[in-house]
Amino acid sequence: MGDSSGQSAMPSTATLQVIIGMLSVIIKIGKYLPFIVFATSTFSLALAVLNFVVWDNLPFGVLNTILAVGGFVFVGQLLQKRSIGRRKIVNEERHAEVNEPPVEQPMSMTISSERQFKDQAVA
Repeated sequence: MGDSSGQSAMPSTATLQVIIGMLSVIIKIGKYLPFIVFATSTFSLALAVLNFVVWDNLPFGVLNTILAVGGFVFVGQLLQKRSIGRRKIVNEERHAEVNEPPVEQPMSMTISSERQFKDQAVA
């Protein structure tokens, strides 16, 4: 039942720092994933063109074309999923605003009331 080695159940601060560092790298990769996949797909498409036109290598040309098309489809799906997530968040915020009781806002000054205020201040 107990830990016989004498170490505590809490990880050390060094381990936590490593985990935090790894998570920050993973978050950055996830943030830029569409750009990374788009770049590799474009490179694969360029290799496919070179395989077909310059090097006359049909099998690798077909393989690179399939990889490029798959990459572009994946980028499209990623961007579509992100836009759906953003719309969902915006809609949730709108619904939250509709369900909240109205807050009385102070009346804003109109142009004529601003002139009257300036005239009173000058007099």
